[in-house]
Amino acid sequence: CQMHSCFDYSRCSLTSQFPVYVYPLNTDNSPFDVTSFVQEAIRISFSTNRYITNDPSTACLYVVVVGESMRPLVMRIKRLIVSETTCHVDSKPVISPDAISSWLRSLAYWRGDGRNHLLVYFSHQTTTQNPLKGVDTGRAIVGQTNFEASQFRMGFDAVLPNLPSFKTKDYLPPMVPALRDYALSFQGQWPSNYHAEADGDAALPPDSEFHQILLENMNLMRESVIHGNFMLQVQCQEERIVTPGFSSEWSLCGSEGDRLAVLSRSTFALILPAEDRNLLFTPLFSTRLIEALQSGAIPVLLGTHTRLPFSEFISWEKAAIILPQARVTELPFLLSNIPHAEIISMRRQGRFLYDTYLSTPPQVVESTLALLRTRLQIPALPVEDVPRHFLFNHHHETAIQNLKIQFSWGTGKVYQESLGGNSPWEQFTMVMLTYKREEVLLQAVERLIGLPHLNKIIVVWNSPEPPGAELRWPDVGVKVVVIHPEKNSLNNRFLPWSEINTEAVLSIDDDAHLRHDEILFGFRVWRESRHRVVGFPGRFHAWDPRHGGWSYNSNHTCELSMVLTGAAFLHKYYLYLYSNWMPPAVRAIVDQHMNCEDIAMNFLVSHVTRQSPVKVTSRWTFRCPGCPVALSQSQEHFDERHLCINAFVKIFGYMPLVYTQLRVDSILFKTRLPHDKQK
Repeated sequence: CQMHSCFDYSRCSLTSQFPVYVYPLNTDNSPFDVTSFVQEAIRISFSTNRYITNDPSTACLYVVVVGESMRPLVMRIKRLIVSETTCHVDSKPVISPDAISSWLRSLAYWRGDGRNHLLVYFSHQTTTQNPLKGVDTGRAIVGQTNFEASQFRMGFDAVLPNLPSFKTKDYLPPMVPALRDYALSFQGQWPSNYHAEADGDAALPPDSEFHQILLENMNLMRESVIHGNFMLQVQCQEERIVTPGFSSEWSLCGSEGDRLAVLSRSTFALILPAEDRNLLFTPLFSTRLIEALQSGAIPVLLGTHTRLPFSEFISWEKAAIILPQARVTELPFLLSNIPHAEIISMRRQGRFLYDTYLSTPPQVVESTLALLRTRLQIPALPVEDVPRHFLFNHHHETAIQNLKIQFSWGTGKVYQESLGGNSPWEQFTMVMLTYKREEVLLQAVERLIGLPHLNKIIVVWNSPEPPGAELRWPDVGVKVVVIHPEKNSLNNRFLPWSEINTEAVLSIDDDAHLRHDEILFGFRVWRESRHRVVGFPGRFHAWDPRHGGWSYNSNHTCELSMVLTGAAFLHKYYLYLYSNWMPPAVRAIVDQHMNCEDIAMNFLVSHVTRQSPVKVTSRWTFRCPGCPVALSQSQEHFDERHLCINAFVKIFGYMPLVYTQLRVDSILFKTRLPHDKQK
């Protein structure tokens, strides 16, 4: 089967938005008994997925969840303790392939051959279950973790990772320094006789020649210190849990916590696929891969016969080292010659893959559907904006100004009022945060009268009480939209409000005092650096050796790493990332301290772009004269920002902020012009 020959494209037009129907779990006639964990994970994952439809007549894809099953699908070994001498084998009868095939044909929308169906088996425990082996799946796509070469249809079936537990840990191991205690680590135990009892004749014997070479080289690496310290454990310790898989792959040693403790101290992690080349991917292999990415140990896959999950849109070579088995003799030399910068880059990419596709059940489910949607070339649904709630009727809002396009390549005031550059027509949205100071707010809005290229002013009213009916806004020539969020949070500054219709967003405080020419110049600079934060007040971070941590600094220096978002331009895309993609623990810290949202945004943008922000003009502060003393002037404010920076570093796994020694000023700044050229 291939997509063009076994999938019915007529049900999935490019404008269909990819509707997906999910069959109910554990129906009366189902031969499977899906585990409670998988049931709950599936319920949560599909309930929040925007592609799910309850109308099967309009569905493009039909999803059938067949596992992980509590009923025995193969004879399996329970987890063993090394010190025990007996093995407990579950010898209940397995479900026959004919029974499963008959049940599939009875599905309401199977239509004889299973076209447009996805049969998914989500493995959560590291078992050898392969329930769809030998089953007539027709034209249905199969997605599971256990795959044999004889049953995998390239370009049609989907290799899936293990379904992870719901993580509650906010901090992952740091991504720096590049080198860790162990250059390479591996923990495993080669199976003994109990695998023959468990698998019967299901698995082929391993390549004995390669296996012997592997053991010899692992001993050599363990004994040599020329290329670093190698922690290679080929026998599980006494009284440790052993999790077996197939008879041709290494068992897991210890609990997840035990393994992660070693991996977090390892620069590289050796991952050995099953030596039976008919096994393309297994739950044990998936577990090793995901744990390595989670801990920041770069996976070293010794074997090119495997199939990695989501490989159709994940470039695994950017996050893992994939080598043929013949390179095992040169492994220490190869790893010791990888530059530190490349190690950090691969570790960052691995963390990105883990955070985006593999760390939670909803992400695995979303990635599975995205794989099939991408095959069908159906565009993804746009990220939803945050709906706004008007506090005033339309008669309190002025109409949008009709912007006149001005083409001017002059100097002085004529150019100040034009935009120029390669795109002479563009606008920006101003998002202004305020809390319990109406007079300062009204003065700030009044200063915007006549500001060119302003599309709209959005006032985020963080005060607990809504503005009074007597409040009258100055007529600034553009619409003023007041949004009253449900709670007072500085994170509200970066919500992707549906009222923002421009790419450019000027985030500004109500007490920020900027001239029109300064705002326009900042906008011009942002248009040439749309992927960066462009603003006025600069700050920097520094390492404090006395306290052993990072500190926040606002002194005047020759370099900076942050631009405060109390007066800064940024792309609306970063509002989506801040609110939906950035680790929730960062936003929780902002709410805890009622501080540091600007630091969090600088962390996010530098993490994504690996570039510094852009500071414009010579301004170091933007506070208006005569305004009340701000909280940012207190020592407690600075102390909290020290704490925020160090907490964010733990969450991101490294310090993403990038220093710069540049400042942008206009071309004619402090340029002496002849009298006949001045205006």
